[in-house]
Amino acid sequence: AKELNLKIQFNPYYADEKIIFRQGHLTVLSLPCNDIVASGQLNYKNGFYVFDMLNTAAKLCAKKEFSALVTAPVHKAII
Repeated sequence: AKELNLKIQFNPYYADEKIIFRQGHLTVLSLPCNDIVASGQLNYKNGFYVFDMLNTAAKLCAKKEFSALVTAPVHKAII
């Protein structure tokens, strides 16, 4: 959002709090990376992070705790 100059407020996701849907706000589950992230550059040190992130998000969707899973492009060679 920052690189595209979008005015979006990201709110942290907490399992025990109700999500309030508002225009310009997005609730996200933030997971720490293993190493630096740079747009358009693969970093193999984050390969396990990418896999874990997708796995966690899919499980939360299956449990209906999340209503959608949205990713940036994921390069298959990284995982």
